Amino acid sequence: LSWRRLGPIAEARLLPGFAGFTTRLLRVRAGAPAPRHTHRGSELTLVIEGAYTDITGTYRRGDIQDVDEGIEHQPIVDKGAECVCLIASEHPARFKTLIGRLTQPWTRM
Repeated sequence: LSWRRLGPIAEARLLPGFAGFTTRLLRVRAGAPAPRHTHRGSELTLVIEGAYTDITGTYRRGDIQDVDEGIEHQPIVDKGAECVCLIASEHPARFKTLIGRLTQPWTRM
């Protein structure tokens, strides 16, 4: 896989545009937060390794999170190990932080 790293997050794109969704693997360092964001449609996240927590709960290996435009969250990876997730999303996220918005054209997340 071709991993692109931005700080504590690495991304590998898979099947871009398949069935109207962008699919990718994300690998996030232990204890690291993802940028605070909302969504422009549906996003499904399958935890492959590790765990993360956001306002909706804690998600561990094998768990699936289903979010849409009604959720604003900031997933934070548990401190014990990095987290690897498979994500399928209809549209890029809407980042709420200045850094997230500035880096979005480069990351395409």
